[in-house]
Amino acid sequence: MNGLVRRMAAPLVAAGITAAAVGAVAWASIPDGSGAIHGCYKTTPPHTLVVIDSASQSCSAAQTSLNWSQTGPPGPPGNTGPAGPSASYVVKNGTAVPLSANTPATVAQMKLPKGAFVVFARAQVENTNQTAGAELDGVCDLTAGQTDDAMFTEETSSGFFPQADVSMQTYDLAVSNNGLATLSCQANGPGANARGSIIAIKVGALNVTLH
Repeated sequence: MNGLVRRMAAPLVAAGITAAAVGAVAWASIPDGSGAIHGCYKTTPPHTLVVIDSASQSCSAAQTSLNWSQTGPPGPPGNTGPAGPSASYVVKNGTAVPLSANTPATVAQMKLPKGAFVVFARAQVENTNQTAGAELDGVCDLTAGQTDDAMFTEETSSGFFPQADVSMQTYDLAVSNNGLATLSCQANGPGANARGSIIAIKVGALNVTLH
């Protein structure tokens, strides 16, 4: 009877050893915390490679340590992508601004964020002097990164009050003048007023060719 018990116990002990080995493999740190896999390479034939748990194992004197990572090294930087979408900003002043000869009057003004812009402006100057033959001379300036001028001259005929449409354009990096684009006008005669608008288009870069 005792012999039967001993023969039955042997497989149970073997099964217990196998289970313990499986449990040890399950808890092994492969790869390690940094994602690296550690191995040992036998330097003489046959050149076998064995993966080890570096936390509890190491290579023998007949082996060379060989490590690699699940995540490879960073690749070279890619090509520069296309420029992002552009943005436009519009300010329109529909209220008549009286003009004088000595001091430019602000007709429209826009505050721009930092960046490169192409700025356009349009001024509508009106001569309200009802005296026939009254002439009105003046100038409108668009000031952004530089100043662009447009001169105008209008003569009033009897019963008709003409309007002078003045169009200008300029470009700006929107860092000078405190990031402001300003349309201003002045006239040398009474009865002049102006309305205006500014359009700014944000661009990726400014390429300027002067002729």
